[in-house]
Amino acid sequence: MTLCKTNAFFVACLIMLAGCSKSQQELLKGHWECNGQDDGAKFTGSVEYVSNGTSNVMFEMSMKESGTEAEFDVIAQGTWELNKNELLESFTKLTITRFVVDGRNLPPEQFPQQLKEAIIGTATGSEIIQLDERVLLTKNGGSKTTCSRQ
Repeated sequence: MTLCKTNAFFVACLIMLAGCSKSQQELLKGHWECNGQDDGAKFTGSVEYVSNGTSNVMFEMSMKESGTEAEFDVIAQGTWELNKNELLESFTKLTITRFVVDGRNLPPEQFPQQLKEAIIGTATGSEIIQLDERVLLTKNGGSKTTCSRQ
């Protein structure tokens, strides 16, 4: 009789724990500090995933292309959604706050408009490798992004 009571208690605890686990959507919401690297480009910044499917992003990026080095800082708003194990993101607004080419500070207005327009509205899908209370790790092609909850 005692064994049955112990098993029943164990099963009840498992059911309660299963009900307490958070969905990926719930785990993703909040503030994250992120960094990543891909083919000559690296970035660091922060992102806030809001429950209504919007995001607020700030990041610094540096890249080297055909011997030219560029750095820029961005403030952006966007949208996000989860599709199984994929995080789909898109920027709806993008503001360049700092723009440096080959060590020379340039006015942010000189950031290439074509590049800015190519970024806005383009959906990016990343595979979620790990998502828990403290870590978000995604992969998109050859690049990985590591984020920690703030």
